[in-house]
Amino acid sequence: MKLYQKLFFATLNRTQLLVAGGATFVGFLLLLIGANYVMQMQNFRSKNELLTDNVYVVQRKITSGGALNLQKTNFSQADMDYIKSQKFIENLQPVTTNNFDIDFQLSDKNMPYMRTDIFIQSILPEFLDIKGIDWHWDSTKAFVPIIIPKEFIVMMNSFLSSKGMPQISDELVKKIHFKFNLKDDGRKESVECRVVGYTSMFSAVLVPDEFMQYASRKYGKEKQKVTQLILSHKKDGFGDFKQFLKDNYLETKTTDLIMGQIKSMTLVLSNFVVALSFLIILLSGVIFSQYAQLLIDSKRFEIQTMIRLGHRSKEISTVIFKYFVRIILLVDAVVVVAFFGAIFPLNAYFFGYGFDFEKLFSIYPFVFLLLINLLLLYSIRRKIGAVVRLYE
Repeated sequence: MKLYQKLFFATLNRTQLLVAGGATFVGFLLLLIGANYVMQMQNFRSKNELLTDNVYVVQRKITSGGALNLQKTNFSQADMDYIKSQKFIENLQPVTTNNFDIDFQLSDKNMPYMRTDIFIQSILPEFLDIKGIDWHWDSTKAFVPIIIPKEFIVMMNSFLSSKGMPQISDELVKKIHFKFNLKDDGRKESVECRVVGYTSMFSAVLVPDEFMQYASRKYGKEKQKVTQLILSHKKDGFGDFKQFLKDNYLETKTTDLIMGQIKSMTLVLSNFVVALSFLIILLSGVIFSQYAQLLIDSKRFEIQTMIRLGHRSKEISTVIFKYFVRIILLVDAVVVVAFFGAIFPLNAYFFGYGFDFEKLFSIYPFVFLLLINLLLLYSIRRKIGAVVRLYE
């Protein structure tokens, strides 16, 4: 082994090796940092309903004509078919609004009397911005599950404060008894309801579609009109979606569009960092392969002599390959140290902008790094073996 070391590596020009090692270091470090924050962002988005899916509540933009009832504000089936046919639209669902009289009342003995007219909407479970709730109803159920806008809690607490009563928390609201009062031409019906969650996307009280259809059949006064749509666009379709809204005089919440733009920019930037790191690693792999070939070509006479003396080409290839393994493992060690040295100030930087990541780092980037190491070493080994065999 010492003979091989002196023969192959004692008089090497290591400039190209340093370039390849430096490029690999940069690529590995960018890969670790980029992949780490991609995974962290995915976890952050999964816990924040404003960042989860590309879903928007859309309605027609109201102009002076709409205010005078001269503008069409509802969506026909043809309108919905046209919107759904757009290549960037992933899904569409009409939002059903009540066509009957309904009011909302506190029915808890421990709470002051409060009653107000409201409008309700129904959507399917897959479009809810909260998960893990039972979003179904039938006449055998003890109460109707409802989801209310978060602003409703602010309004309710303002009401309680005006009555000199203590304010209530989000969890306490879920324990309070409410009821819907349905009415039409002398007929009345009260139905118990309970808050099961809060929405940041919708401005109305949400109910299961089964309850909406029941109340509409029994108390509805006219055919239901669709004035809002729930739209979801493909991951790479935000730009087309935004332009489509503008061209067709449609609108959604400005905050939703801003969050959509932030999601798109974050996705593009994170993908760019990861792609750049892969490109750098690929280039470093090419440099390593060229360096291995130059190393072997410069020792052509020595290799041929050793083969004639009975040394196997596989043994020579293994010695040269182990040399590169040690180099890449050294680069890995430096990268890991640099990663943990950078992660604390980077997390502090992101925290200053409101990204409070629960974990310091994710384990998945290290899995990616291991796979890249294996691929890089495999390609180097094949290159060394192919070149050495030429001298047999």
